[in-house]
Amino acid sequence: MNEERRTKKQAQEIHWANQYIGLPWSEGAEGPDAFDCYGLFRVVQRNYFGIDMPPFGEVNRENLLSVIRAIRRNPENRLWEKIGAPEEGCLVKMAKADTPDHLGIWIDVDGGGVLHSTRAHGVCFDDLLNLTTMGWRGITYYRRVPS
Repeated sequence: MNEERRTKKQAQEIHWANQYIGLPWSEGAEGPDAFDCYGLFRVVQRNYFGIDMPPFGEVNRENLLSVIRAIRRNPENRLWEKIGAPEEGCLVKMAKADTPDHLGIWIDVDGGGVLHSTRAHGVCFDDLLNLTTMGWRGITYYRRVPS
């Protein structure tokens, strides 16, 4: 095995995200044993990027319109700027229709991908090809505006 391949493999094996992959999805969960997408985002931002996100609030996650409205109305939106290319730790918004209703965290490992939690798969790491194959589109990236 060449040195570059070994280094990438070692980085993947010890990456902090590995502790989350495979944990189940649960509505409103923020760990440590289960997460929904915002709960995972909130914990990762706090623990690895020093960003304290507010609670999502009371939202019926079974009602897609309710989730979309909560995302749009979240006062945190003004603290994040859209960026053209992903970077480690950035917010990734995704949609299966026209409006984002799911989010994750960009992780710069193994070619890059999104750490996120879905009802069907729990916490998983997917590259952009897998995300689009699963029907996610309108994938956009956001970086926290320095305060």
